[in-house]
Amino acid sequence: MTDKKSKSNKPTDTVQKPYEVLEVRTSYGMTLNLGNYESFRADAGVTVKMNRPLQEGDDAELLKDEMYDYAWKTVKAELKEQVKAIRDNSKKQEE
Repeated sequence: MTDKKSKSNKPTDTVQKPYEVLEVRTSYGMTLNLGNYESFRADAGVTVKMNRPLQEGDDAELLKDEMYDYAWKTVKAELKEQVKAIRDNSKKQEE
């Protein structure tokens, strides 16, 4: 009787991945209730690209995480600014 070992197609950390993440894209949206049956939808998105190819010794996962972190911060900051402007404008119209 032979021992059968199960083979898994699940990738491991030791398997070299056939791709490099050189670009990440994020988007964020928010809908505001302005009252009087009115609403405003604000969306912002950004694509962040590596400014150079990956090099030997680069931590690809860390670079990808840094790009996503930068992208999310950028999108959220822009959206906060746009939402504030809409709310301020809405308040002025009510006066």
